[in-house]
Amino acid sequence: MATISAGLVMCEPADTYMKTYNRADRALYHVKQNGKNGYQFYSPDSEIFRSETVDVNRIVTGIRTSGSYHGAMDVEYRQFATLYEFIENIKKRFSHPFKLIMITLETDANEPPLPEELEKAMYYMEQSIQQTIRNVDVLTRYSRQQFLIILLGSNTEGVQIAVDRIFRGYYKMCGSGAFSPSYAVAEVDA
Repeated sequence: MATISAGLVMCEPADTYMKTYNRADRALYHVKQNGKNGYQFYSPDSEIFRSETVDVNRIVTGIRTSGSYHGAMDVEYRQFATLYEFIENIKKRFSHPFKLIMITLETDANEPPLPEELEKAMYYMEQSIQQTIRNVDVLTRYSRQQFLIILLGSNTEGVQIAVDRIFRGYYKMCGSGAFSPSYAVAEVDA
């Protein structure tokens, strides 16, 4: 299901682009802070909405209905590093286990791969990871040949099961392929 949020503004010919844009942006901000899927017309009186009290239950409903994702949480590396630090603190505080896994697509050292072939293989690996691991786990592309994964609540056996499923899915999508996946597990238990 698709929804839309809009910030609308009536402008005068003398209004600058930035002034009009900022007013529309403030109206859109108001919509997003109040559950999304709606619209707001800007007016000078609407500047008051910055001090409005918003019902926390409405915010929770807005978050829950803002869309869901399936599979791993796929984030940029900087976000991944921030999440890693957060999860590591949870582990220290509550003894909640997790594993950090690096998956690498190995290439023949004698013959460098064509960039298109490598990118296609990385796409298949990413799709396999997304379809295999849970939506509480975190994924990022680390380099042109590597992914990092945080598996929450996993032990060594759980890692092996997840990696086997990821590799099977990868081979199913791309056939035998020119790239062989390998993995390493970081020692985060210390």
